[in-house]
Amino acid sequence: MEHKIQEKGEFKVVGIELISNVQECIKNNPYPALWQRFMPKASEIKNRVNEKEFFGPCFTISQDECSFRSLAAVEVSECEDVPEGMKCEKIPANKYAVFEYKGVLKDLNSFYAEISEYMKEKGLKENGFWFEFYDERFIPDSEDSIMEVWCGIEE
Repeated sequence: MEHKIQEKGEFKVVGIELISNVQECIKNNPYPALWQRFMPKASEIKNRVNEKEFFGPCFTISQDECSFRSLAAVEVSECEDVPEGMKCEKIPANKYAVFEYKGVLKDLNSFYAEISEYMKEKGLKENGFWFEFYDERFIPDSEDSIMEVWCGIEE
């Protein structure tokens, strides 16, 4: 496993929110349904920055309960006229350890476990925020699909 360190300035996303916890995600992965609800509505979002990029930001609610809130979203230049049932979220400037994942999404949970172990081994401390990044390299249900996991780290 390899990573690169990258800084990203503040940006805004609009999307549909999901509140969950790690146990629920392992038992009954709610993300496919979230993205299936979001994708047909993505065209309703105004001020999109890039039509081919999608984000899955995640914010820790409680580390003790392993709970978090996340979105299926797109980047926007302004949070205006947010479609009903969606919300706008500002993503703060941050430093990230960036990991590239190649393969089908059903194997993504094990990749996250690998990232966690790798970060411990390398002495990288998470700061409770991360996001998934999808662009034209992402091909649903393909072994050749590529997406990125951006894990916020403390300095």
